[in-house]
Amino acid sequence: MWKAHSTLADVQIPKLVVFDVDGTLVDWDGNVMASTARMLSQLRTLGIPITLATGRPMAVAEHTLDHVGGADWMACGNGSVLFEVATGQLLRDRCLPADVVLPIIHGMRTLLPGVGFAVELADSIIEEPGFSRRVPEPPVRPPVNDVVGALPDDLSSVRRLIPFHDNYDHRLDELAAMVASLIDDRCQVQFGGLPIVDVSPRGDNKAVALEVLVDHLGISAADVVAFGDGGNDIEMLQWAGTGVAMGNAGSHVQDAADHVTATVEAGGVAAFLEPVLAPYL
Repeated sequence: MWKAHSTLADVQIPKLVVFDVDGTLVDWDGNVMASTARMLSQLRTLGIPITLATGRPMAVAEHTLDHVGGADWMACGNGSVLFEVATGQLLRDRCLPADVVLPIIHGMRTLLPGVGFAVELADSIIEEPGFSRRVPEPPVRPPVNDVVGALPDDLSSVRRLIPFHDNYDHRLDELAAMVASLIDDRCQVQFGGLPIVDVSPRGDNKAVALEVLVDHLGISAADVVAFGDGGNDIEMLQWAGTGVAMGNAGSHVQDAADHVTATVEAGGVAAFLEPVLAPYL
């Protein structure tokens, strides 16, 4: 069911398990496999904290948590936000420099006619038509024709800019390169498994957010098992004591991991964790 870059005997019972959402816990039709749901329940029975680390915005965190059956911690926006689910306590919350927001939007409109945008704010997301079909979560509010007209006067609450284009759904590296030509060293461009790219504050990624979490919990990266499938999971898989790539991950993601499990549709999470947790259940 899975292959190892290191042996399974090296894997100890974790003190924290971290999951990417799309392509890892949830398949591309929005389903959580029954074996995956059972494994999450077993983690809870053992008292092992569960963290979601996703590119999804904070604005849809409640929907995401309900969909997968809850978690103890959640990192959203590829690490820009980290919070405790039970209390809402924020451990990390970063936004883009206010002065880059409009130049990037206007610059992309000039470079690539037909480009669309979504803009993640502190408590919501503004999106143009075409965004909702590219992401699994439901719209937070109806789309607008132009995000610029819907932006708040104070742009310091913008967490991420999210460009997309019909002709670049399968050419994200090219779309990302265009966006990268417009940003300065305070920003970065990332993309994962969805046909969008993210402009976020420089230095944001899932591993950075998770390092804040393990420091808070008094554990270390060596105590963590992390699962992911996208390019935005690579830093996390390399950082974790045990990084597990899904079978549906690209080769560059699998190469970054310690282990490769089955695909999300084949219940790869359970396939890996069952033998690890079996002695404790």
